[in-house]
Amino acid sequence: MKFFLLFLLNFAFVAGSYSQNVQTVKVVINNDSIKHEKNPVFVKVDKMPEFIGGKSGLLKFYHKHSYFKINSGPDNSETVYFSIVINKDGSVSDFKVLQGYSEELEEETRRIIKVMPKWMPGKNKGKPVRVQEMLSINYAISPR
Repeated sequence: MKFFLLFLLNFAFVAGSYSQNVQTVKVVINNDSIKHEKNPVFVKVDKMPEFIGGKSGLLKFYHKHSYFKINSGPDNSETVYFSIVINKDGSVSDFKVLQGYSEELEEETRRIIKVMPKWMPGKNKGKPVRVQEMLSINYAISPR
């Protein structure tokens, strides 16, 4: 018994001396979040979502709906990188700016995404699923 008490006291002393340099991280796991989501968002699937008309159709859409001139490449342009989720029905949601150039261009990108038509949804194992897309818009500096 004395040995056990000495062990506990020694452990408490050693643990106490190291506690100054150790940061405690509290992790809370909700049982509901562990269960399989009904609508998970995929990054890679068997058939990725596609804008009607493909990449050239998407570029045409940007040109048509932007108040700013759009460049087809990154040269002489300011780029806004963003992500969206293409839902099972092809609708667009969950817009997030990943890297912007200015508030004005981020707001312009947000406005363009709001008027974006439905895409052909992504499919995994033959079934439509939600897929996250990472895209960018290259804006020319001068307004139209």
